[in-house]
Amino acid sequence: MKAGAESLHEKRRKSDATLTVAAASGDMAAKRLLVDRLLSSVRTTLHYLAPGDRDADDLVQSAMIEILRSVGSFRGAGNLELWACRVAIRTAMHYLRNRRSRHRLLPEAPPLEPIDTETPEASFERLRLRRRIKAVLERMPIEQRTALVLRFVHGLGPEEIADVMECPLNTARERLRVGRKRFLRFSMRDAALREWAERND
Repeated sequence: MKAGAESLHEKRRKSDATLTVAAASGDMAAKRLLVDRLLSSVRTTLHYLAPGDRDADDLVQSAMIEILRSVGSFRGAGNLELWACRVAIRTAMHYLRNRRSRHRLLPEAPPLEPIDTETPEASFERLRLRRRIKAVLERMPIEQRTALVLRFVHGLGPEEIADVMECPLNTARERLRVGRKRFLRFSMRDAALREWAERND
């Protein structure tokens, strides 16, 4: 069973390496496949990271352009989604730091289309919860916000978060610890938010 799992992992690794090499060489079909595969995850991450930023879609586009531009640096040794997440977060953090130095982020998140594919019945409540999550995340420093999004939304552990954020493991753990404490304090009177955080931790 273990050998079979390793075989599937190896096939996926080789497939990712083939796809990224083709995309890096200018193959338009490979680039489209790469965008199709990564766009949803990148969009989810960046909309949570920039909850009050009305340029969120431009930020997603910038991140995807950077992913395609630097795809040749992916060597196939790791996880393609985590590599893309690292590039997207680096792009976002640079943008948000620069923006924060010019103006304060807007206090209210703009209406966004649902990121997930879901039934119309579930869409309204899910979108309301997402907006409340964003409103809380917006009150946090960028580094803590990023760590929480990687943990709560993507389910990454501290080691993976440290890898994506390119920081020491202890730093990632501290950002998670302090960020989670702040999230729960900011959402003290919102039972749904607290339940969401505890369910996804």
